[in-house]
Amino acid sequence: MDIVSAIVGRIAACLLHAALRQLGYLLHYNHNIKTLEEQTQLLACRRERVQGKIETAERNREIVRTDVQKWIQDVDEKIAEAKNFLDDEVKANKSCLRGWCINVRSVYRFSKQALRKAKVISKFLECGRFEIVVVPSQPAPSPENVSLSEGFSGERNGEKRESNDRVVEPNH
Repeated sequence: MDIVSAIVGRIAACLLHAALRQLGYLLHYNHNIKTLEEQTQLLACRRERVQGKIETAERNREIVRTDVQKWIQDVDEKIAEAKNFLDDEVKANKSCLRGWCINVRSVYRFSKQALRKAKVISKFLECGRFEIVVVPSQPAPSPENVSLSEGFSGERNGEKRESNDRVVEPNH
């Protein structure tokens, strides 16, 4: 009998934990939406900083790293996706008796999606800490290491030039 009660107790604990997690989406709805809004704003600010570095690099005619360009494109998509989601959330809440009625199903769904999107955006925030946005260039050779006559033989197309030993006589 002790074995059965232990198993039932374990199952009840797992079910209770799962039910509380699902209930948490409803209870923390406003917090999850607010977190998504804040994360989206932080990501937009980080994008602007990186874009400023890119513009500076382009003015200096430096080559921007491809991972930075890809990050900017992905961030643009995620910011647009989050803004569309937040707009849809506002419209859905206002559609039910102008916000007086709560649609539990949509609140649950929006809260869960907002939490997932906030986690994705926080990963983008961590990946977007670019100190260097340009491809490191090869250092220019120093002038003392380069000789002006190096590689210059005075020959053209493999033919040797004949010296011009003749003296030009004036025509009288």
